[in-house]
Amino acid sequence: MDYEAKDFGKILKKNAQMLRHDLLAVQTDCMRVYDRNLQAFPVTVDLYGKYARVTDYGEQMMDSETKEKCLDICSRMLYLDPSHVIYTYRAKRDKGEQHEKSDSEPVITDVSENGLVFTVDLASYTDTGLFLDHAVTRQMIRERSNDCDVLNLFSYTGSFSVYAAPGGAKSVTSVDLSATYTKWAEKNLSNNGYSGSLYSCICMDAGRFLDQAASEHRKYDIVIFDPPAFSNSRKMDHDFDVSRDWSSWIRKIVAVLRPEGFILFSTNLGTFTMDKRRVRGLSVKEITGFLMAPGFTKRSRGAVRSWLMAFDDDSLSLDWSEDVKTDRKKEQSVKKRENNYSRERNERPYRDRSQDNRNHRYMDRKERGSYRSDRFDRTDRPSYRERSERSERGYKEERSARYDRYDRSDRPSYRERNERGYREDRSDRFDRSDRFDRSDRFDRNGRSDRPERSSYRDRNDRERSSRFGNSDRKTEKQYGRNEYKRPSQKPTGRERPYGYDSFRPARSRNDSSDFFWNDEDLDS
Repeated sequence: MDYEAKDFGKILKKNAQMLRHDLLAVQTDCMRVYDRNLQAFPVTVDLYGKYARVTDYGEQMMDSETKEKCLDICSRMLYLDPSHVIYTYRAKRDKGEQHEKSDSEPVITDVSENGLVFTVDLASYTDTGLFLDHAVTRQMIRERSNDCDVLNLFSYTGSFSVYAAPGGAKSVTSVDLSATYTKWAEKNLSNNGYSGSLYSCICMDAGRFLDQAASEHRKYDIVIFDPPAFSNSRKMDHDFDVSRDWSSWIRKIVAVLRPEGFILFSTNLGTFTMDKRRVRGLSVKEITGFLMAPGFTKRSRGAVRSWLMAFDDDSLSLDWSEDVKTDRKKEQSVKKRENNYSRERNERPYRDRSQDNRNHRYMDRKERGSYRSDRFDRTDRPSYRERSERSERGYKEERSARYDRYDRSDRPSYRERNERGYREDRSDRFDRSDRFDRSDRFDRNGRSDRPERSSYRDRNDRERSSRFGNSDRKTEKQYGRNEYKRPSQKPTGRERPYGYDSFRPARSRNDSSDFFWNDEDLDS
């Protein structure tokens, strides 16, 4: 446990130093510095100004010793007063259960995120009033809210509304069923200088509000739909389950959405699956990977997921600049034209498509402006026949010029050279009159200046007898093929072992009668 506690402190301190350096520069003092990185400490640690909130996600609550050690490490590594480190346990809920309000005393403080002020309560509720995992998503709404009517359903404490107001929104409407959270949203808006009818906060059921807005033909450019995973409030006609009811709510939202607008749908339910077939007529794009907040680790369960839904794909772009929008429209028009071309081409017979197959490969380059005809001007290029005639004429001229370097006018023909001087020249170069005569040294039967050699069989017998040391030794023919064994073969017990006669002195050529070049043979 001591080693794991040391690792917990190192990770906590390193993340806090890095995130503080990056986020304090953009006027943000609330961040997540530990996100269940170690199994021994299944907690999250969030900084809210001068406070730290430790949330326990374990199967059971930490024992007193582990809890005390965890809080002490957070206090020392984050340089905070021990009384400013708050511990909460988040128990797992069964289906249909909701988190209840805590009995502990509230710890209320103001924090800053991207220059905007929010009021949070770190002890009274399971949630603090500001979801840190939506920090980048809120900034995206701020960048897209210029001259738009924004509707924030299930607004909670109005954090999305606070971001939409300084983004230049024409109006921001926040709707939530809880009166406590509605007052909280009004306070957050007023603390940032936004109040009045343009930034209204309505305590009402979101479903009834949508029905009323559709009957009054009210339209919105941006609709934020970030509901809880489950709700069974007494003020509602029936309970709400996001995995079951999300598509019906999307159809209600479409009734109040302008054609060029979009819907932001988010949920942190780990078992949620997006079935795009349930919202036909809308383009759906998941943007979870683009909106990952700093300090959060990507996990399959419990992490917030977000989607953009719109009538047109152009509204789903994360870049809001006009140049990018124009480029995307061009790309989509080119893609649409190519799809139509492919569809028409596939309807024709295969033989009619042969020419198209050769031309279609250059279509993309031509649309991008990198086609070969744009880089090379070939208007003055001659035809193929002219080029072939010119090349043939040039080749002949080059060949004649190449051979003009050698003057061959006085050179005789091949036949004249062959008849006139070739044989005479050859006879001069090859004079064989003074060649040596072999008649005195060689006769018809063999060499006349050397003694007559014995036959091959006699020589073979002599060589074999000299090899085994005794000329009168029996040969293979006398012994028989099966009894005779060469010394190089493995001994069988009947022949002499290797080195038996190695004591005998070596013989010279003069005292041996076995060699055919000895003196006696030469004298004879």
